[in-house]
Amino acid sequence: MTAAGAQQLKYMRFWLGGGWLLVFVAMVMSVLPGLPTFTVLYSDKVFHASTYFILMSWFSGIYLPSRFWLIALALALLGVALEFFQTLFPYRFFDPWDIAANMTGVAIAWLVAVKGMGNWCQLIERRIDRSGSNTGS
Repeated sequence: MTAAGAQQLKYMRFWLGGGWLLVFVAMVMSVLPGLPTFTVLYSDKVFHASTYFILMSWFSGIYLPSRFWLIALALALLGVALEFFQTLFPYRFFDPWDIAANMTGVAIAWLVAVKGMGNWCQLIERRIDRSGSNTGS
């Protein structure tokens, strides 16, 4: 199974399913009330950047480098849309710094992917295949 612009992956359903589950969790966490707060300064922004770093990293492992810009664009739109969506809830508010943190996470993950980690799904699959072929020896 190969998605358009995706790498040849044996476990594509797993990778895509996991990615979409992460997107769903990020969306739910964006609108839940009363999330735990930490005493670390700017921990909310670190959380935003980390979340979008994970999302970009995950999908860059599935898709070819020529699609990284599309993944980044989709995540940027998701982040902006969720910030506006939060204004519908009395316990949430729009914060442009959250969008900046999201994009920082995306940008860092993009750089990491371009520098050689964009094929991490293939690396894991090769390792699984090697370990599976060694068990019969």
